[in-house]
Amino acid sequence: MKQTKNRFMKNVALAIATICTVQFSFTGMASAQTLNPGTAVAYGAVAKAYSEGLQTDIATIDLTLGDTSTIKLTYNGKSLDNAKVDWSTTSSSIASVKNGVVTGKGTGLAYITASYADDEIYIIVNVEKEESLKADTSVVSLKKGNTKTITLKYNNKTLSGSSATWTTSNTAIATVKNGVVTAKSSGTAVITAKYNGQSVKVTVNVDKNVSGMLGASESAVTMKKGDKETITLTYDGAKLAGSKATWKTNKTAVATVTDGVITAKGEGTATIKAE
Repeated sequence: MKQTKNRFMKNVALAIATICTVQFSFTGMASAQTLNPGTAVAYGAVAKAYSEGLQTDIATIDLTLGDTSTIKLTYNGKSLDNAKVDWSTTSSSIASVKNGVVTGKGTGLAYITASYADDEIYIIVNVEKEESLKADTSVVSLKKGNTKTITLKYNNKTLSGSSATWTTSNTAIATVKNGVVTAKSSGTAVITAKYNGQSVKVTVNVDKNVSGMLGASESAVTMKKGDKETITLTYDGAKLAGSKATWKTNKTAVATVTDGVITAKGEGTATIKAE
């Protein structure tokens, strides 16, 4: 009787062990893992398998009107070509998307959906209005009698010259009408454009023998990390290729520059020089 009982207990134990034995295999493991009672390794593997699929590098994007941001995706841990993904937006008037490049169109919230291989993720896009008035140049060099048209942008959109209010610090040196500057005599004058409560200033140098006057399209630039901005140079009033000048930055950790293309690297303020 005792012998029979021991045989029965042995059989029960074997049955339990058999029921609790499960085979797992997944990408990245050299061989299948066996899950025995009390073994936690395979549970971690299952959790890892569930965490794969379609993933994004960012869940929320903050943009200002006209700005862009590129979404990066991975699938099962490998970089994914954005052109192979189906993209959609809940509001194209707030944020549009093409091949993962999101553009701020209007203020508000929109949701970007990326779909691939029966998997999808959502990215929140917040677009805010950044009121900014900019001129296409900060310094103008002219010979007496010549003219130069200053182009304005407001919130990254071109503004007609007649929309702004223009003034000059010295009409004897330079006059201005709807953004068109006319050089009158030798000297320096400051042209001011005002629009919607904001203003921008452009220095005008007038000389019969203007020589060696270097101007830049921007005197100050506000950027987000990863953004790029191209600065256009003029020399004696004529456009100068960025590669012709020598560019320097005093803080490479904040911003770098190559042939006039500034790349924002980190928070802070950097001074860019062109010679």
